[in-house]
Formats: sequence, C-alpha cells, structure tokens
Amino acid sequence: MLHNDYVDGMLRHMIPLQEEILQDEKRRDDVCPSVGKELGRFLHLLILALKPSHVLELGTSMGYAAIWMGLALKEIGGTLTTIEYHQRLVEEAKRNIAQAGLHEIVTVLSGKAEDLLDELPGSYDMIVQDAGTKSYPGTLSNLIAKLSPGGILLADDVLFAVNAKRENPKKNMAEFNKRLMEDDSLFSTILSIGDGLSLSIKKTL
Repeated sequence: MLHNDYVDGMLRHMIPLQEEILQDEKRRDDVCPSVGKELGRFLHLLILALKPSHVLELGTSMGYAAIWMGLALKEIGGTLTTIEYHQRLVEEAKRNIAQAGLHEIVTVLSGKAEDLLDELPGSYDMIVQDAGTKSYPGTLSNLIAKLSPGGILLADDVLFAVNAKRENPKKNMAEFNKRLMEDDSLFSTILSIGDGLSLSIKKTL
C-alpha cells in the first residue's frame, strides 16, 4: 500500500546495525519477521514518554526490538529483560545487543517464557509479548500478574486472528484477543500497526 511505503521511507533507524539486522532477516528463512521500523520506533517513543524502569520482552529473535527499546532505556536509566527459546537466536541476539553497546542494559534469557516467568523476580512497568502465537493465551494471566499497577502490556501480531494463513495462529490469537479484551484488570485497545498491536494498561483500582 502506498501509505505504508511513504511511512517506511520517512522513518530512520537509530544505528546502522538495525538496518543490517532487517536485511539479514530478509535473506533468511529460519527467523520470524521482526517488529520493523514502524513498531520499533513506537516502542522507543513509548519508553521515552513513560520512562519505565523495568521492561520485559517475550520473543527476542535477533534482538531488533530489544535494540530499539534498549537505546531508549539507556537514555532514561531503565533495563530490559528479554526471553528467547531458540538457542541459536539467543547467541545472535547477545552479539547484536553487545555490538549496539547495550549489554549492560539488556539481559537475554534462554528458555520458554512459560517456564521462566514464575522465576523472574519483581514486577515490570512495561511488557512486550512477541513470542510464538502458541504461547499467547497461556501466558496472559502470568503477564498480567508480573505487570505493575499502571503498567503497559503490548502484544504484537494480534491481527493474525483474521489475517493468518495457518489455522493454529489464527485460533491462538483469536483466543488471546478475547481473553485480553474481557479481562477486567486491564483497559485495552487494538491498533492496526504492522500485524496488529494490542495496547493495555493495568488498572490501579
């Protein structure tokens, strides 16, 4: 679509490494697409505006979104913990994050989010769900529990509920969206950014 090309042409990366990661991603068939520049800049902006001290990401992949968030967190003095299941991607993400100068800001954990969430200490001011769609419905309750009152929960790919070509991702995201919108502890909306982004705030009362 013309407006997508226009927006993409207007947006810039913070460091050359981000463009290198996107180009590498396009040449490969062993990684899922990253959030891209539009959502990457949105995450960066959101962190600068909200100034969260502790951010959690599920689904590191090659570290593209983690770098966008890490660069913002470096400015405000916050930290990011990010979880990736595939060991080869864990190692790639660690290298990319170190090359971006963010190794003291971003911690990459290896394993399934479902297994690690209960082990993580404390709470998070902002959580970004971008793991495999299979994990979305089952981890929602844990993510809400780990979210600070007034904290922000974002989930990518929520429009897979209508746009996914495979039936399982479509069912997973439809179930996640239903649970998300019906949860009384959150106020949520869905934005048509990329493959769909849900944005929720945890109510304080």
